[in-house]
Amino acid sequence: MKNPIGYKKLSALTAFIATIPGIPVIYYGDEIGIAGGADPDNRRPMRFEGLNIGEQETLFYAKKIMSIRKNSLSLIYGNFIFLNKKGDILAFCRKFFKDASIVIFNKSSKITSIDIKLPEEYTELQFNSNFNSKFSIKNNILSIELEHHSFEILTTNSFEN
Repeated sequence: MKNPIGYKKLSALTAFIATIPGIPVIYYGDEIGIAGGADPDNRRPMRFEGLNIGEQETLFYAKKIMSIRKNSLSLIYGNFIFLNKKGDILAFCRKFFKDASIVIFNKSSKITSIDIKLPEEYTELQFNSNFNSKFSIKNNILSIELEHHSFEILTTNSFEN
């Protein structure tokens, strides 16, 4: 890949398809960012060794994202509410009984501070960052700072990978 930002965008796409309603589908090679072009170069042979740093990071994120989804009832069965869909910020939440997730994407090319009003039923919930973003929730306002072309999945459960 000529521009390493493509790996970050692919990881964000993986986070998106794993956290929206429905069953996520990952085509082989997407977990490491295998390049391809027009047919007959649409997908190159799968590699399991000799991954570059971008491919290794993309694989790490794909595994962690899928682990979060697998262990989060809100991401499997939860309702879906858009919190922000303006400009370069996309945020939504999902809740299934007491299991809840908040997913935020920063599609811009700069670090961005984001403030999002949460639904009232999220007031009493305690969230954990799964990708080490610093955040706070005060008076039902989520404040978070995200790196460029990044995302965060906040969950009421904590996951180890």
